[in-house]
Formats: sequence, structure tokens, C-alpha cells
Amino acid sequence: METNETGMAASIRALNPGQTYSKSIRIPLGSKTMKRDFYNVRNSVNQTVARIRKETGSYFESTSGTFITDDLSFVIATVAITRVEDGLDI
Repeated sequence: METNETGMAASIRALNPGQTYSKSIRIPLGSKTMKRDFYNVRNSVNQTVARIRKETGSYFESTSGTFITDDLSFVIATVAITRVEDGLDI
């Protein structure tokens, strides 16, 4: 299937088994929208992965987490998508 995708979807689609794509956002610590911002990035990545899996039959593992910067001013929220061997049930 030929596609003109760029950015996140194209990067995820191009993954070989064992390769990982990640997306991170920096959120000011104490931000009133911190939970929503993290949910939005995680949801965006997971929706893209679900669409690609449906179109290609490829399997992916999603991992997400957060950490606080050393100066305690930001939370870094990261979602990592790893392509696993097709047909592997995880």
C-alpha cells in the first residue's frame, strides 16, 4: 500500500520488529492540564497504532511513563511504541 504519510504515522508504520518510536511532551509541573495533556498524547499515539495494526496486521507494544526534570519544573510524558514479531500475542 502506497502512502503519503509523514510524521508519527509514517515513522510507526516503518518500524521493523524490535524497533521503537517514542513521542514525548514537556508539561510544566503543577499545570492544571497535566493529566489531560498526557492522556491526549497517549491517546493520539494509541489511535494511530490501532489504525496501522488494522491496516497492516503488524503487532505493537505500547509503554508510557513520566518523569520529573532535575530542576523540578517540568514533567516529561513519554509514550513508546515497539513493533513486535507479527503474530506474537503480548
